[in-house]
Amino acid sequence: MKTHDRQDRILVELRKRGSISLDELVEQMKMSPASIRRDLTKLQEQGLVRRTHGGATLIEPLLYEPFRYDSLFQTRAQHRPAEKRRIGAAAAELIEEHETIGFTAGTTTTQVARNIRNRRNLRVVTNAINIAMELCNCEGLQTFVTGGFVQWAGSFSLVGQAAIHFLNEIFLDKVFVSVCGIDVTRGITVIEPEESFTFRAMLQ
Repeated sequence: MKTHDRQDRILVELRKRGSISLDELVEQMKMSPASIRRDLTKLQEQGLVRRTHGGATLIEPLLYEPFRYDSLFQTRAQHRPAEKRRIGAAAAELIEEHETIGFTAGTTTTQVARNIRNRRNLRVVTNAINIAMELCNCEGLQTFVTGGFVQWAGSFSLVGQAAIHFLNEIFLDKVFVSVCGIDVTRGITVIEPEESFTFRAMLQ
């Protein structure tokens, strides 16, 4: 297995679980401990993992200071965090190289976005200020922000005609949407009308 492929697999496991031991990685990947240690060292040098005694933990991206201390955002982010992390890891596996990917604002879509920080040759379109901030310095990603206005504190969600106009001018290969409800008859729903218009434009 190529070095880059091994490192990608290590990151996938860490994103699912948050931390993992060296012995578990050796058993799962059928590689020597020395090879896994070298991969963990390289991932640590990239700022993606932190080596621990006998294993490694995932490093969450540094948040722009207003996001870190925004209680509304943090409350939503801490609701079922393990489930959101697993959803993020699984959803990111659907993304292929050279695609243009859309992310709506939301704490679950944030987890999906965090799973592509080490990917290459992807274009990202988002109306989420925090997602744009977390991905803007990733070497393999080109990040576009819709524009618009933030309707309520803690949402970090750009909405309105500027966002809709931007989205009407582009094509997306895949879109990841964070919603408030899913219903067999009504489909997916959100609370704020302005956000629904913007999300609908991204889906279209």
